[in-house]
Amino acid sequence: MENVMSLQLLNRNIPFMYNFFSKALTTKPITYSLHNSTKHTTLLVETYHQQQALKALIQRLNNKRSGPLKILQHDGDWTKPHFWVVIRFLQTSSSSTLIPQVFDMWKNVEKSRINESNYEKIIRLLCEESLMEEAVCAFEEMKHNGIKPSLKIYNSIIHGYSRSSKFEDALFFLYEMKGIGLKSKTNTYDGLIQFQSYGKYKMYSKIDMCLKEMKLDGCSPDQEDLIRKLAKVYIKNHMFSRLDDLGDDLASRTGRTDLVWCLRILSHACLLSRRGMELVVQEMEDAKIPWNLPLGFYLMQEGLALMRDRPP
Repeated sequence: MENVMSLQLLNRNIPFMYNFFSKALTTKPITYSLHNSTKHTTLLVETYHQQQALKALIQRLNNKRSGPLKILQHDGDWTKPHFWVVIRFLQTSSSSTLIPQVFDMWKNVEKSRINESNYEKIIRLLCEESLMEEAVCAFEEMKHNGIKPSLKIYNSIIHGYSRSSKFEDALFFLYEMKGIGLKSKTNTYDGLIQFQSYGKYKMYSKIDMCLKEMKLDGCSPDQEDLIRKLAKVYIKNHMFSRLDDLGDDLASRTGRTDLVWCLRILSHACLLSRRGMELVVQEMEDAKIPWNLPLGFYLMQEGLALMRDRPP
């Protein structure tokens, strides 16, 4: 009985099986599959050889008897991936001072490498390593080669000088950037305003100068993280009244947000002014801002976060 049922089932599915295997056994799909397989194998082999070549290059770089300049001179040239592996190796091995020389030799092998993209990456790396003289030399060389600096390149130099607390140098490049028609962005000033270093060197007037420049450029400091950092500098240096000014200024651009109320209340709390706090609370009531538990908890959290770095 089972055999009869199996035979009936088989007979019923013969047309379907025939169509399936007829399509599967056509020549074209097999040729396509073989082609894809060959191509995939070729890519795997190429990737393997590239990885082996990069591994060998790193081993040679680790050999103190042969520096990157000697290796490049011996090899004659490097591919782009090989070059950037070398640059990253120099950066992580505290040999960043060699980057300009290696870049100079590599780009002179093929003149098409003298382009904005390569200069942008090199200048950013040099600025990250605080090698500002080298970064500016690369910057001037780029302009000499007829390449117009981008906003990203100017930002790297401005941020680099800012990290080094060289505010006047940072401003010089900010004004130069404006002079050639590049419009600064908010992130330009984010890097320029190094709040903690300004607080350390008592450069409060510089902070105000930056804020005014931002407004003139239409780059108002509305980002919450930026406001928090500025507030922490004011608190750390006992400049509590400026918190209220900061809150008023922020409110003129963003409206009276919770952060605005937090800054203003915190200002009077730090000044131990009960009357000032009552006035702010009255303003909240007049603005129909309900003083509820969630808002009070939020303001308390924000205040504690801003006060965390306040010295005793």
